[in-house]
Amino acid sequence: MEVCYVDTKNDLVPQRILQILQARTNNSSSLDILNKINVYKCFNAQNLLQTLRLISEGVKSKNNQIRLVILDNLVSNLLPILTEDLKLASSYSSRMSQCLQKLASQGCCVVTTNNARYFEGELNPALGKIWTRLADIRLKIEYSKVEETRKLTIVKGEKKQVETECIFTISKAGVQ
Repeated sequence: MEVCYVDTKNDLVPQRILQILQARTNNSSSLDILNKINVYKCFNAQNLLQTLRLISEGVKSKNNQIRLVILDNLVSNLLPILTEDLKLASSYSSRMSQCLQKLASQGCCVVTTNNARYFEGELNPALGKIWTRLADIRLKIEYSKVEETRKLTIVKGEKKQVETECIFTISKAGVQ
């Protein structure tokens, strides 16, 4: 199995991934697992779209081992365009959405991170209705400074139906 991690903000820290793996496995298997993570750096919308298409082609190949695609962060490449050319930003976001849905239809698990914004007193995905309709399941994470914990809420569909919630912490070994 392989993972494709698409980093759009240059904030992936491989040492942190290795730290988590070493806390959970022995040293030799940690490096084997780390070698199965393919990292793509994409700092503009055009490059991100090309990368998603490249990953999609890889998923179609006979030797495909890609089972998970993580896109961290949907919005960062579109915000600079949004202020200049709304139609171009909409075009890119629509094509990215199609690529992500295609990857999912090819049997790949697709996880994306997105910025959030408050609108009319409600927390919503950044970029409005395009991304609101994209995700079937959203994981909303809130941090409590007082308890140093995080609350994960699973929200389904556009109607934002809350399915379940849990409290967790993050340590050197990752999620606890």
